[in-house]
Amino acid sequence: MANPVAARQAAAPRAPARPTIDPYPALARAALLLAWAPGFGLGLYLLLGIVLQWDVGAGWLPLGQAHGHAQVFGFTALFILAVGTVLFPRFLSAPLTRPRQARLGGILIAVGVGLRFLLQPLEAGLTRGVGLVLAAALELVGAGLFAHATLGVARASIQPWAAWRRALALGLGSLVLGYLLNLAASLELAGGRAIVSPALDEALLHLGIWGFIVPVTLAVGLKIFPQFLLLRPPRARLFGPAIVAYGIGMALVVAGWLVQGWRPELIAEARWLRLGGWSTQTAALLLHTFALRLFEPAARRSGMPHITNPTRLWFRLAFGWLLVAVALGAFFAARESTTGSAVGFVEASAQRHALTMGYLLPLLVGMAGRILPGFSGEMTRRPRVLAGMVWLLLVGATLRVGGQLLGGYVGLAGMLTALGGTLAFLGFAWFAWLLWPTLGRKPGAVPPARGDRDGV
Repeated sequence: MANPVAARQAAAPRAPARPTIDPYPALARAALLLAWAPGFGLGLYLLLGIVLQWDVGAGWLPLGQAHGHAQVFGFTALFILAVGTVLFPRFLSAPLTRPRQARLGGILIAVGVGLRFLLQPLEAGLTRGVGLVLAAALELVGAGLFAHATLGVARASIQPWAAWRRALALGLGSLVLGYLLNLAASLELAGGRAIVSPALDEALLHLGIWGFIVPVTLAVGLKIFPQFLLLRPPRARLFGPAIVAYGIGMALVVAGWLVQGWRPELIAEARWLRLGGWSTQTAALLLHTFALRLFEPAARRSGMPHITNPTRLWFRLAFGWLLVAVALGAFFAARESTTGSAVGFVEASAQRHALTMGYLLPLLVGMAGRILPGFSGEMTRRPRVLAGMVWLLLVGATLRVGGQLLGGYVGLAGMLTALGGTLAFLGFAWFAWLLWPTLGRKPGAVPPARGDRDGV
């Protein structure tokens, strides 16, 4: 005879699964921790040390290189991946089935980046060498675990292979290649070098910044901006060619640096490769911006202008910085190819910070204030706080990049550079301080993903 209690329990409707945002909180916390110490904190210390002529010791170059690696392949990569675990399953209408594996992959990346930061400034020795190779291996294995865990989302999706997915694939593929190339860089360091050879380091940073950061943020923008910012219908047919051209240009720049590093006698050919790459990247981003119609008047008035209008302005300014950054890269490459004048450290830093400080940070903070669980609700209630953080970052980028282009680290230009770096640090610190308590809250409303009817 059947058990009536068991029968009733089997017939009763099951309670819906508790909403989860795992592994977003763990990855975001790891990203913020890396940003505090080897990221923004160390960067500001080194910047002020140059401008104010502090005695930062002989380890300045190794520290500076470790700082750049931590910012690109540590904080930025982990934060974007963390946000991606929230957004991409919604965009693709498929669940993240291996959240624990994705979390483990992110933690391994964080540990590897932290180990690199601690070991690179030390004197050459067996412990340093083995530790640096281990750090690079942890980053590569972590990236592989994360990629494998999230690949199932794309496989389970029934949505068409639209342009935004091509941009996302380009970005994530470049990130994995970056961690692979970082293993070669760490083998150099393990051999006794204090710093990675400049050409290899430039190739690595280009993969991380222009190969990963830009395509992934463009992919998210393709899904969110047209609807959220009330843009006019995009010229969708242009996105595919723009993304392909951008990928080709990015690969040419990386190839140019690798050729210069491995075959120094071909330096002239390497410079022309980089010029072709930068020119192609510039044309591709201009085409993408034209197709997105971000700078054209809105399609209609917003029903929530207090949210839509400032966000549209912030993102337009951020994209303006993106175009400035790629134009600077093309200008420096053209000058180097035609005159033989190599790009100096200050110029390269200005061009790089135009993208990371002027484009990336305002975009990350602005998007976080609109879409991240918990934090977006907090910022909706405190719009002036969100605006204050974004404007601090934008003004800081203007002063930092402008000061470097005007004169670098000396005199009035140096003071402007230092002030810009300080303002950007304060803006990010404010953001991190407010974001941390919201991590782990239950998911709030995330803008629903649009279908791929428009081909975007």
